[in-house]
Amino acid sequence: MFLVLADVLVYVALDRPVAQMVESARQSLSGDPLAWQAEKRALARVEQRAAKLPETRKEVRAFLLKYVPSQREGYSRASTLVERAAQEAGVQLTTVSYKPDTSMTPEPLDRLTMGVRVEGSFAGLMSFSHALETASDLIVVRSFKFQSSSDEGSGDPSKGSGALALQLTADLYLLP
Repeated sequence: MFLVLADVLVYVALDRPVAQMVESARQSLSGDPLAWQAEKRALARVEQRAAKLPETRKEVRAFLLKYVPSQREGYSRASTLVERAAQEAGVQLTTVSYKPDTSMTPEPLDRLTMGVRVEGSFAGLMSFSHALETASDLIVVRSFKFQSSSDEGSGDPSKGSGALALQLTADLYLLP
């Protein structure tokens, strides 16, 4: 009788829980075939992206070489660009300032902020701003403000000549 009692005790304590664990593991391994296929597709997408990385690096490098000047030539290109755009648009360049980005945040590109004030007709000012925005260099116009050209001088716009002024701030991005 002791053996029968020991046998029942072993069955309840060990054999049954182990059988349930084996069955649970078997079900989780066979699992949902749709979930397995979804994982397989996700892995294929990751492998495709990894295969394209060298090509993408080359494209980024080519973009930087074509559209982003080095820091050494950045000021010269910015100056030439602003002067040429003003000349072609038929506007008078009154103020130009440059300010390099001195922040210590790590960025992949350096930024040169340009402050420009030009005077002329509305069409000329629009042509000037369009020339900056569509330049081959990587430029982002940050602010754009029209004023009467006499606002800076006498403070009385009624005494002005009717010409407009454009105060513009833009960032030119440079290779570090």
